[in-house]
Amino acid sequence: MQIAAVSGATGCSRAPASQPLQRTRAEWPGERLDQLRALFDAGLSHLLIAGRMGVAKGVISAKLARLGWRRGETLEAQVPVRSPPPLAPEPARVRRLEDLGEDDCHWPLGEDGRGVRLFCGCARAASGAYCEGHRARSVRRPRAWERKAMEPRAPERREDTGWDRFRATEGPAREEW
Repeated sequence: MQIAAVSGATGCSRAPASQPLQRTRAEWPGERLDQLRALFDAGLSHLLIAGRMGVAKGVISAKLARLGWRRGETLEAQVPVRSPPPLAPEPARVRRLEDLGEDDCHWPLGEDGRGVRLFCGCARAASGAYCEGHRARSVRRPRAWERKAMEPRAPERREDTGWDRFRATEGPAREEW
């Protein structure tokens, strides 16, 4: 049995080395771009535009992204982000565990060059072991899916589950073990 050593021979699934594979992006004709612009300006979703133009939603999303066309992105529309208090403690307040007082923040910051563990040392908040900045960082609200997972649910009760389904309801009584 001989193996064909020539590239491009029958049964060879690879492209010849002299012809590298190139992906080319199809150009959109001007009338298709005009149609896309009209549907986009009309406020249709990507899915509806794709349905009207006869292509997949991903094609429309990718083309709009390449063109830089976006909806509803104004600075006024953005939700203001609440920034936590600054987390950088004053260098004079960084302390070793032995030097921390009862009213100092116990947030670990890392180690110095000699392997000594360092802590924040700022004034502690009214409740907890950390200062305001580190307390805000240590506690976060659960996300929506986490809250849903934590909700108590009543177990489903079905009649024909468990050992009850093996009890004979009709016929002679069985002998108990």
